Amino acid sequence: MCRFFSVIVSKNGEIYHNDFTDSHEDLIDIYNLHGDDKIQSKWVRIEFVPQNPCDLETYKLNIDDEKPAWWNDTFETKIIKKLKAILKPKILTEGVFKILCGGMYILGGNAKINKVVNCNVQSVSGSAQIESVSGSAQIKSVSGSAQIEYVYGSAQIKSVSGSAQIIKDATFLLNILLSN
Repeated sequence: MCRFFSVIVSKNGEIYHNDFTDSHEDLIDIYNLHGDDKIQSKWVRIEFVPQNPCDLETYKLNIDDEKPAWWNDTFETKIIKKLKAILKPKILTEGVFKILCGGMYILGGNAKINKVVNCNVQSVSGSAQIESVSGSAQIKSVSGSAQIEYVYGSAQIKSVSGSAQIIKDATFLLNILLSN
């Protein structure tokens, strides 16, 4: 099973990823990487896995396939630097944001988000707060003392742990309003 942050890395150092999937097979389809009899002669499946999603220094690079002959320590260092550059702007740990719309994010620290719409949020941790989640937004993990106030529509939250809270589910509120 593919884990966050899954990418395909080509022999020339290009990184193929998509904010809405961690499936290597989906990435192969999205970028049309089929047709190579010896797959690793051109690219390799990689996972850049965090211990703490908000701290780029805790991410470890895993090669899902057999390490290709063209992969060396210098190449790996360059790829790790590129992966960190991709993820850095997606990690929000401070400030107030009116809306996150589309894309993938990692929320932590004291970040406050008023509205999350159609996003893939990998993690909400620390004291991060989200006021509302709507559209087809998906939140994979809520932990620490993080809070989410409202969840609307087809938005999904997969896991809640620690003292994290989902304060109100809008579907529940809608049912109360309709019964009055």
